[in-house]
Amino acid sequence: MLGITPPLSTSVSSNEEVTLTYALIKSLKNQGAYESPRKEELRKHVLKTLDTITKNCVKKLSKNMSTTGNAIVMTYGSYAIGVYGRNADIDTLCVLPFYIKRSLFFNEMAKALNADPDAKNVVVIANAMVPLLKFKYAGISVDLICTSLNLDSIPEDLDVRDTSLLENLELTCVRSLNGVRVASDILSLVPNYDTFSVALRAVKLWASLRGIYSNTLGFFGGVAWAILVGRVCQLYPNATASTILSKFFNIMSKWNWPLPVMLCHIENHEKFGMVPWNRVSLKKKIAKLDLIHIMPIITPSYPSMCTTHNVTKSTMAIIVGELKYAAETMDRIMYGAAPWSELFNPRDFFTAYPHYLRLVVSSQSLGDLLSLSGYVESRLRGLVSSLEKEPSIAMAHPFSDTHQDTVQCNTAKDLAKAIGTKPTSIHSRFPFDITIHSKALYIGLYFRYKTSGKEREKRKRRSHFFLILLGSEHARVDLTHRVNGFKHKMMQSEYMKNGTCWLTVESLTR
Repeated sequence: MLGITPPLSTSVSSNEEVTLTYALIKSLKNQGAYESPRKEELRKHVLKTLDTITKNCVKKLSKNMSTTGNAIVMTYGSYAIGVYGRNADIDTLCVLPFYIKRSLFFNEMAKALNADPDAKNVVVIANAMVPLLKFKYAGISVDLICTSLNLDSIPEDLDVRDTSLLENLELTCVRSLNGVRVASDILSLVPNYDTFSVALRAVKLWASLRGIYSNTLGFFGGVAWAILVGRVCQLYPNATASTILSKFFNIMSKWNWPLPVMLCHIENHEKFGMVPWNRVSLKKKIAKLDLIHIMPIITPSYPSMCTTHNVTKSTMAIIVGELKYAAETMDRIMYGAAPWSELFNPRDFFTAYPHYLRLVVSSQSLGDLLSLSGYVESRLRGLVSSLEKEPSIAMAHPFSDTHQDTVQCNTAKDLAKAIGTKPTSIHSRFPFDITIHSKALYIGLYFRYKTSGKEREKRKRRSHFFLILLGSEHARVDLTHRVNGFKHKMMQSEYMKNGTCWLTVESLTR
């Protein structure tokens, strides 16, 4: 039996449901959810090349240490699971022998990539929870992390599911390795890969089009969606993909959160000294952290972790609302009253809310922009959580615009416009002409329009930089202290201290 409970049904899908699955696959192809064969081969070539570069870097570093050892490149995330769309990045893990330090390897790898004409936009993000390299190779976006194992040399046929590999590893290395372990375990826990992959591809496309595919922003990431779909596949092991989708939306739209979703029982290996996710832990500190999770989706690999720890009250409400809406759409599709394209209607974020906050991240360096925008985006949920504490705010919806602007600035006015602020004497100090790269992040806001007279009077006494007028009552909502608190934290970043990066925030009303 796969899963923590027996299947709800082992029935085989009807001919009508099988026909619907063929129509689903056709719709997914029309939506560009499948990679072209040429791009598939290019991805394989990129991975093979990166494996060679990694081995060469390790050999070079090993010479300085009078030793030799092998290293390998593995994949995790959507690519490892085999469900990814066009233009998706490849998540890669370099597995290194114990004597290769991560900082030395990253420096050597970055040097090798910068010398390679096929590698572009190489950025080292050292201050992330899991440090990584971001770059494009032959036009393919790559995220590269690394881990060192307690081995003299890494075998080509390394079995990452071997739990003994985790012994005496530092937590950062465990996190890095677990991405590969989780992907491998998910694939071993679904009853029918073909059905799972089609259903997951549909769910990921739907989530992306509806704006709820982002672990960083407080929604669900690829691993979370894979676990949810995998769980439904366990409950209906003989169903076709169309049936799985119907069951998925109906079950998950009614799920009794914070009841966790798991593909298997949680393992506990005390000898390794790592505490897996547990709502009732003997270690009270861990238990308190786990109780914060409001939509827990638990990874299957030891040490099991909650992959949805970023979810906030607002993003939970948005996810559940979208699941309910999709469940209604799926009912019509299953009855033949609607086409598959109706499920894949995109949501227009910019017409969904009456009020917005826009955060513009800017830099003279494209590399610094990629690092800083990633840093700000990873902490945007902190601002969302702060806004949720504002009594007048009913919902705060974070959104990342994938578009990046590049502007040539010849005057102080040009510079101020590029970074999203008003011209000042400070802007005149910069040399002209300069190039500014920028990216925007947004938070859509719903307000509770009724506020007490006491609360309105309290807000009148505050500064009105982020003043928003609501409805016929003209209730004032001043978000200045919350926005400035967030900006102050962001200013502590090393990127902001060099004076060539900026973060501006403004309120917008539609």
